[in-house]
Amino acid sequence: MTPDPRLRVGIVGLGKMGIMHACLINTFPDVLVAGLCDKSRLIRTIAKQPFKDAVVTDDIEDFADLSLDAVFVLTPIPSHYPVIKAIYDKKVANNVFVEKTLTAKYSQSEELQAFADQMESVNMVGYMKRFGVTYNKAKSLLEQGVLGELVFFQGYAFSSDFSGVPEGSTVTKARGGVIEDLGSHIVDLALWTFGDLKVTSTKVNFRISPDSQDDVSFDVTGLDSLEGKFQVSWCRNGYRMPE
Repeated sequence: MTPDPRLRVGIVGLGKMGIMHACLINTFPDVLVAGLCDKSRLIRTIAKQPFKDAVVTDDIEDFADLSLDAVFVLTPIPSHYPVIKAIYDKKVANNVFVEKTLTAKYSQSEELQAFADQMESVNMVGYMKRFGVTYNKAKSLLEQGVLGELVFFQGYAFSSDFSGVPEGSTVTKARGGVIEDLGSHIVDLALWTFGDLKVTSTKVNFRISPDSQDDVSFDVTGLDSLEGKFQVSWCRNGYRMPE
């Protein structure tokens, strides 16, 4: 029998983002979704219908014998580190795509980066905004000096995801803090556009619970005395869609 030439991909996490990625990947004729992993028994049962050729499991170790070329990690942010570390430790695959952010802690991200460097493979975090036509055009105009000398910028990311959540709720816990979740895109765009930035002041509002970072603002400085201000909140009224 002729070996299947398609790239073999596994997907961990079948929530909103997991389903979206799985369906998109499944449209490529040269890619096979060979494995699906999720903790929910109901979700696994449903997933078996459209992905009849995939191994569907609740244990990522079951991926180890699937000869995967890549794994997509699409679980909540707090779980990224243990999931990716298990992929590397169990030699499930060399190539990993993970939705932003890489992990919830800088030290964890450094550790995973070291693993990735050793494997000399392709690893990517899902900061897709920088690939958008609008942002690329804006960066091009800045690099051409169309606006003249740049002295200040302002970046914001707002949503109403938790605007009506009562105080004391734990609903935000699975998504980490607002900077990790919603705000990471605007931070990535700023670093991509302006280069390295240094935080000079911060203000954090724990609106929902003592460990829930719901509203965050901070000031930065960059090269040539560039100054910037960020505002990030997932508790703003009037933002049905994130902006």
